[in-house]
Amino acid sequence: MGYLKTFKIIIETLSPVFVGSGEKISKKKYVFHKFDKKVLIPDLYKLFIGLKKLNLLKEYEEYLLYDSRDLFAWFRANNIDRKQYQQWMKYNLDSGDSLFEDRGKKEILLFVKDAYGCPYVPGSSLKGAIRTALLSGNMIKNKNSYNKFKSGIRQARYNGKRYLSREANDIENEAFNILNRNKKKYDAVNDCLAGIRISDSKPISVSDLVLCQKVDVSVDGTENKLNVLRECVMPHKKIEFDLTIDTQLCIYEVSDIINAINAFFDCCQDVFLEAFKRNKVYQENSFYLGGGSGYVSKTMSYPLFGKEEGVKAVSEIIDNTLPYRLKNEHKHRKDPILGVSPHMLKCTRYNGILYEMGLCKMDIVKST
Repeated sequence: MGYLKTFKIIIETLSPVFVGSGEKISKKKYVFHKFDKKVLIPDLYKLFIGLKKLNLLKEYEEYLLYDSRDLFAWFRANNIDRKQYQQWMKYNLDSGDSLFEDRGKKEILLFVKDAYGCPYVPGSSLKGAIRTALLSGNMIKNKNSYNKFKSGIRQARYNGKRYLSREANDIENEAFNILNRNKKKYDAVNDCLAGIRISDSKPISVSDLVLCQKVDVSVDGTENKLNVLRECVMPHKKIEFDLTIDTQLCIYEVSDIINAINAFFDCCQDVFLEAFKRNKVYQENSFYLGGGSGYVSKTMSYPLFGKEEGVKAVSEIIDNTLPYRLKNEHKHRKDPILGVSPHMLKCTRYNGILYEMGLCKMDIVKST
């Protein structure tokens, strides 16, 4: 099948990267060791068996229902020492620069893992990032072809989760639904990106995970640490995927993907990052992957509207999605005065260094 071309995609994390499983664990389901800055995650089956042997299941049930202490404090109160409970743990990870107060310890958002407990990045997450880049690159090159969609976005009324979904679908259909497999242009079978197939990544070692706290950075550089902790892949780790391009379906080549990645990132720099005085030199083929990296990295608003028009459009879009009680608190309608929207850069700290969340570098090589 000569029309199938195979490649390896190698992602290098340039900052902490989070791909969430949708699971989160409370302070009752992990142990924090303050002095060596380790967080221990229990294997619930092993924990159950261990507590059963100690005749503590009833006490544990009451703890879960009524007690406000964290798990470490409960172990200590029941004379369960570290040597005992360490046998019940599934894995442990570095707490990094995350803050744990003695009271109100935070929930932890977990990284997606396979059936064997190994972290991995779903191929769909990477393909989504590539799809956004290809669409944005197309817009940047062919602005006049997409101007007709602007008014629909401006006039759209907020309707919950479906807000702007029809407008986004219309734009994607314009760019990608070109195969003419049937007469319905909007049918997914006409999407040329069906010819791009990306595997789930190879497993990532649990030892490559670190806890990272959400940090919002304002235009003036003020940092706001939020009560959100995420399991993240550390910076400078490599993640590998298999890429297959069906040339009978897909009009894009590897060079087109790389060019689009760079064009979209250049746009992000111009319309967003420069407002935060991020006077750093970014590597070629940089892009954002995973959760917590922010609005600009996930959407096509700025490639469609451009910088000046885009700030006003984005500020209105974000404001429309907020509950009424939060509109005055977040003040997105005032973003045009600041010259950037949204007005927070999504970051975290690792080893004392402030990083943008989800920043990666992509290389694509021919499979051997």
